[in-house]
Amino acid sequence: MNGFVYVVLGVLVSFFSNRVMQAADAQGMRFFYYVGMILIAVGVMKIVYNYIKKEDESEKNVISCPSCGVRHYESSNYCHMCGTKLKKNYLNNNS
Repeated sequence: MNGFVYVVLGVLVSFFSNRVMQAADAQGMRFFYYVGMILIAVGVMKIVYNYIKKEDESEKNVISCPSCGVRHYESSNYCHMCGTKLKKNYLNNNS
């Protein structure tokens, strides 16, 4: 499940259980309030983890020019700064 789903579900569970606790003085709903808080925490952690994972994956698709060191995407054939041809064997060795 997406992290946003956990956050929204957690907010809803916490909010409504808190409202029921206040209206009916039902202390048994405190458990559901904490379950909602846990869902919010799990959702936030999943969002952060997915963001970090995407950054790591984007770094894999970047190479450096052997002549000038400028960074390029793997699909680049030539360096846009110095014009050096980025060889296919260089791409394989850089991974």
